Amino acid sequence: MMTKLLVALLTLAPTVARADVIFEFGGHTYEIVTTGTAWDEADAIARSRLLDDVAGHLVIIDDEAENQAVFEALLAANVSTIAPDGGNAVYAWLGGSDNSSSIAGASEGNFFWTGGVQFWQGGQARTGGTAIGDAYTNWGFSDQEPDNSQNRQDHLAMGLTHWPSSWPVGSAFGVASEWNDVRGTDRLAMVIEWDFLVQPSLFADLNGDDVVSRPDVAILAQNFGMLDASDGQGDLNGDLAVNLIDLLILKANLGKTLPTPSVANLAKVPEPTTLSLTALALLTFTYRRPRRHRPNSQASHVPHDSA
Repeated sequence: MMTKLLVALLTLAPTVARADVIFEFGGHTYEIVTTGTAWDEADAIARSRLLDDVAGHLVIIDDEAENQAVFEALLAANVSTIAPDGGNAVYAWLGGSDNSSSIAGASEGNFFWTGGVQFWQGGQARTGGTAIGDAYTNWGFSDQEPDNSQNRQDHLAMGLTHWPSSWPVGSAFGVASEWNDVRGTDRLAMVIEWDFLVQPSLFADLNGDDVVSRPDVAILAQNFGMLDASDGQGDLNGDLAVNLIDLLILKANLGKTLPTPSVANLAKVPEPTTLSLTALALLTFTYRRPRRHRPNSQASHVPHDSA
C-alpha cells in the first residue's frame, strides 16, 4: 500500500538543538515536537497550538494506517526521548490516559482519548482487557500491556524501539510502533493533531506584493522563533509566535497571486540569496508501509514488570 506524506522539515541555526516535523495524512495535519515534556504539559501545549484559529490536541490514532504514518514521521524526526520505566525504550506521547486527573471519565485500566472517547477497558489484554467496540488499539504484542507497573503508569505512548531495550526482541513486551502505558512524568516527545488540512490565507503575502513567493519565505525565516510577532512578520495563525505552523500555512500559499491588490503597506524585500535558517525544506516523499513482523516465539516473562 502506497501512502503519501507531505513533510515540512525545519532545522534551525546551530544554537537551537531541535528539529520538528509537520506532516499531513488522511486529511489531518500533525506536528511532532521533539523536546521532551511530561504528558499533562504536552496536552496543554497541544491545546495552545492554533491552526486556522483551531486548537490542536495530542494525537488520536484511529487505525493501523494512521499509526504507521505517525510512526514513520517520528522516525524521520529522529525522536530520542526515553521512558526509564518503559524498559528504557524510546517513546513519544499519544493522546490517551486512564488517569481521571488528565482526562475526565478515565479510571484505572479504562483508557480515554483526549477528546473524551473511551477506547480500552479492563487493563491488561492477557487478563481480560478489551477494546471498546471497534476502536483501534496497538498495545505491545505480548498482551502484557497496559500493565500499570508499580501502580504508576497511566499515560499512553508509542514505542519507537522494542522494550525492555535490554531484552531480545523475541521476548520483549512490545516492539517499535506499538503502545505502552508509562508514567505521566516521563519527558517525551509529542505528536499534535488537527482534524483538517491547512487552508490558504491572504496573510501569507508578508511583503505586500500580491504574490506569495521567496521574499515572503525570507521574512518568515528572518523572524522565525519570534514570540511577539504580527502577521506581517510571519505570524500567520494569530498566536503571536513565528513557528512551524506559520511555515505550513506559507507553504500552502506559495505561488498564489492575490485576486485584488493588497492593502498591506509593508516594505518590499529583495529576492533573498541566503536565509537565516540553515535548512528550510518542503519535501514530498512516498514510502511503502512495511508489513508488520511479529516474533514467532516469546520467552516467558518474569512476574516483575520492567516495562
